[in-house]
Amino acid sequence: MSCIAAPVFDGPVAVAAVSVAVPRGRFRPARPAPAVRTAALGMSRALRSGS
Repeated sequence: MSCIAAPVFDGPVAVAAVSVAVPRGRFRPARPAPAVRTAALGMSRALRSGS
């Protein structure tokens, strides 16, 4: 398995992470990377706004 991950921040502190794991033979980091980053950024923004 291979994975790609992005941190979720609450202010300057990483409090969680979002990751996707796929079989090594099918791993193409460029495909899931934008979605993983976007999800982590959305969660970070929600924490910052108190939602």
